[in-house]
Amino acid sequence: MIFIGDLYQLPSVVTSKEKEGFKLVYETPFFFSSKAFQEGDFEFIEFEKAYKQSDPTFVEISNGIRNNTVTEEMIEKLNERVQPGFARPRTNSTSIFQRQTRSLKE
Repeated sequence: MIFIGDLYQLPSVVTSKEKEGFKLVYETPFFFSSKAFQEGDFEFIEFEKAYKQSDPTFVEISNGIRNNTVTEEMIEKLNERVQPGFARPRTNSTSIFQRQTRSLKE
């Protein structure tokens, strides 16, 4: 069996109603805390090249965050991009995705 995906991006598989029960059995609410996953004999292959991003500085910072090796310099570089007063769109991710998809069709 082959599993493909970015384990850092997968959301928890536990609903808010199930959280308390899961805490009694599992270390985290993520699939990799399951007994089946921990006891499985898996071979892991990790891709090292980022294909969706072309900015080497952004890739380095992203990897630092993902691998818990982020430095103060990386945080400072990110903070240079902060836009005071920025307000995120007041919508859910589904409608943003639909809007992006629609614009691709046009």
